[in-house]
Amino acid sequence: MNKAALDELVRRYWEAETTPEEERRLAFWLLEPEAADARYDDVRAVMGLLATGRRLHRAKRKRTTWQRTGRKWAVAAVVGGLIFAGTRFIPFVEEQDVCVAYVGGERITDPTRVMNEAHNALQATQRPADEANVEHALNDMFATINEP
Repeated sequence: MNKAALDELVRRYWEAETTPEEERRLAFWLLEPEAADARYDDVRAVMGLLATGRRLHRAKRKRTTWQRTGRKWAVAAVVGGLIFAGTRFIPFVEEQDVCVAYVGGERITDPTRVMNEAHNALQATQRPADEANVEHALNDMFATINEP
């Protein structure tokens, strides 16, 4: 390409009148040794910056798309985990400590009466303190062995 045609293409580039195909040809011709003139440095700098910006934008867009997808999956996993934990926790929240005793087929829910009934039942099963428990247990065991 001669210098006059290159100068005309550069002028049209600065006026934003070039097509994408002409811009590709201009970028290619600016790499040729004939275009090593200092007056084309500005065009080379701008085109280089645009090419670098395009590459960075593409890389950022790809990474952002992946990150958005990854974030969506992470949010979905957290929401699913919270729902699962919430459903596992609901039975424990609904259950409250209730003091209930059944005495003679009657349901008692008064905590004072239930505790009194529990103490009475425990006292009924205890032996007198003066009785030797170990000796008594051993006598019972050996008495059954000696019986015919």
